[in-house]
Amino acid sequence: MIERIKTVKAQGDSLGGVVEIRANHVPAGIGDPVFDKLDADIAKAMMGIGAVKAVEIGSGIQASGRTGLQNNDLMDDTGFLSNYCGGILAGISTGEPIVVRVHVKPIPSIGLDQKTLDTSGQPAVISTQAGMTSVPFPGSTWSANPCWRW
Repeated sequence: MIERIKTVKAQGDSLGGVVEIRANHVPAGIGDPVFDKLDADIAKAMMGIGAVKAVEIGSGIQASGRTGLQNNDLMDDTGFLSNYCGGILAGISTGEPIVVRVHVKPIPSIGLDQKTLDTSGQPAVISTQAGMTSVPFPGSTWSANPCWRW
């Protein structure tokens, strides 16, 4: 990954990325199945971060390629046997780690010429030369141990 970032930066371009966030020790029962879904609240908060273009919780988009049996979080007398739901079922926390991935777009201010229009609507070319960041969060995993207030 480091070599890819260096290559793209040397070309004057940028990359997007995926950040995984894990919240441990979240008590079961937070959220609501209809009007105050925990996953909806998390998704809204994550989409409020600049450059975030998609949010996944648990198995996310991979769930669409699985059967119900493959994606369900089965249980036995010890608890959940998997965490495909990412710690949230039906809008309510399960007590398992909450797993969220945010997909961040490439930074648009790059050192390559890009077509645009000027303030008069005339064709123009723009590029950014100084202080360019090539990737916002390379290979990040953020972990949280939230403090819940009742």
